[in-house]
Amino acid sequence: MNKRIQPLDGLRTIAALGVIWVHVWAFYKIPKLSFFSIDFYQLISIVGNGVDFFFVISGFCMYLMTGNKAFSIGSYLKFIYKRFLRIAPAFYVSVLVYAIYVKIENPDFLFLYNVVFHFLFLNNIVTGNTISAPFWSIGTEWHFYMLLPLVIILSRKLSITKAVLLLSICSIALFCIVNLGYLSFDFWEKQILIRFPEFGVGIIAADLFKKNRKLPSFLKGTKGILVAVIIMFLGRSMKFTPLLEALKTNGFLVKSLALPVMTFGFSVLLFHVVTETSRISKWLSGKMITYLGRISYSIYLWHSLIIILLSPLLVVLPFGTLNLVAGFFLVSILTIIVSHFSYNFLESFYFKRKRDEKTFNNNDTPYPVQRPVDTVVS
Repeated sequence: MNKRIQPLDGLRTIAALGVIWVHVWAFYKIPKLSFFSIDFYQLISIVGNGVDFFFVISGFCMYLMTGNKAFSIGSYLKFIYKRFLRIAPAFYVSVLVYAIYVKIENPDFLFLYNVVFHFLFLNNIVTGNTISAPFWSIGTEWHFYMLLPLVIILSRKLSITKAVLLLSICSIALFCIVNLGYLSFDFWEKQILIRFPEFGVGIIAADLFKKNRKLPSFLKGTKGILVAVIIMFLGRSMKFTPLLEALKTNGFLVKSLALPVMTFGFSVLLFHVVTETSRISKWLSGKMITYLGRISYSIYLWHSLIIILLSPLLVVLPFGTLNLVAGFFLVSILTIIVSHFSYNFLESFYFKRKRDEKTFNNNDTPYPVQRPVDTVVS
């Protein structure tokens, strides 16, 4: 029987629901809910960086799948083929559904042009994500697969940590140029050349996991979770406009380091829950939360359409400042229902196909896993 890293699915659930939260929050035009001068909605907005958390998880999973394999054109093409089977069917169907909706709303919309470039995963480069704004990350994810061979090749010359650090430094340097105003921020901030450090911290976590490394003592238990959360909030706060304005000419550097710092906190949390048995890791391994993690890709794809369809109801909710909370639950429930069917019709065949192959560990991890669970990634 195949098993998954259960807490990893739990983290996927948190990331997916976080994305829903921040988009419903934006729908209501960033309302505030203050307690003792602390904006509660702003405080929990870090979960809205679920896309960044997905990138960390992707870096972790993809390196588990490829890190020990001898790189060749054939093995890489097989990897790309499998990733295409994993992400394309649900993505393509959602692209068509969203595009039909946009075409109905805007007859001037270039349907075929936009659909083709989405199907080629070039939407975040060519079209500006005109079908659905969240789809930019699917293009970025695919471009990470294009960059992965360079990471593996460099890791053969250097260590994987040095290879990731080298590419991350180059990425941060490019982002500094963007934040100085020499290149378009709206374009570049969605590209893999900027986003690589987020995948990179996941890669390093995967390398440590494969080597059966343990957390240092100061990161064990509740202290480790607290440290991870503090790092996350530190990175998140580095993006705040008042701070950047106060730093004046040095603000560009802090802004360029914000996402790497925040996602480093994500990676500490990820490594903690997949290597340590704790109340949090047990909670993240629960049956319901892991199922939601399993369908989290469909949740991500469909939640924006659900917000659009529910918008007439969302704008008339009678709960005042709590409309955001009520709207979040309404959108989440309907999105989960839609995603259940999306997963079963458009995604589950991929996992059934892998089980039918009857190879060790779903033919994804070519090494004996030292942890107490077999590693199956998606």
